[in-house]
Amino acid sequence: MIEGPNDRFGIIASGKAYNDTRQALLDLGLDDATCRRVGIRLHKVAVVWPLEAQGTREFAQGLREILVVEEKRRSSSTS
Repeated sequence: MIEGPNDRFGIIASGKAYNDTRQALLDLGLDDATCRRVGIRLHKVAVVWPLEAQGTREFAQGLREILVVEEKRRSSSTS
């Protein structure tokens, strides 16, 4: 979704976590152009299981670090 020629840091997410990540980046002043300029790559996963290997490898190519953002599920209490 966001990719630049000098990317070193990647963020990968899906679903609501992806939308939350996009909003967090914007809240930090990191729009698409700024992410490209500072070397942040963002990848949206359409299907998390099974994870598509080729696309994930292509996303990770050349990155020094990858952050995986997952939605935290709340457990319901039945007490």
